[in-house]
Amino acid sequence: MFVEPDIGLVWHRILNDKGWVAYHWPQDCGGTGWTPMQRYIFEKECAIAGAPALSVLGLRLVGPVVCAFGGQEQKDRFLPRMAHGELTGAFALTGPEAGSDAVALRTRAVRDGDHYVLNGTKCFITNAPIAGLFTVMARTDPK
Repeated sequence: MFVEPDIGLVWHRILNDKGWVAYHWPQDCGGTGWTPMQRYIFEKECAIAGAPALSVLGLRLVGPVVCAFGGQEQKDRFLPRMAHGELTGAFALTGPEAGSDAVALRTRAVRDGDHYVLNGTKCFITNAPIAGLFTVMARTDPK
């Protein structure tokens, strides 16, 4: 589910103040450490109560990528701001030649020292105009 930037932000910050907004992130990244059953109960109770939806892209897609693959400096820089609702994440998968089919993806990421150079085009990136952090899907091997 996608939400407008201001819808749910108050709820987002209430949950963050309780330490619950990133309940599915690892505990060392600011998550709760809840079990899958605890996460399920929380989500079900929020749905039953009619709680506002949270932005899926930052909390569910971009944040976990930073948790899993980001360096400590990146975690310190991005995760607290994302959890507080100050930083919006976006997921850049869709390409004009592939749609949202990850297998047909043609955007390339070529390693250049400590960085990657991206070559390709992305389109239909939800939250792109307001996002400050993007997870970009790209091929590092043409095969």
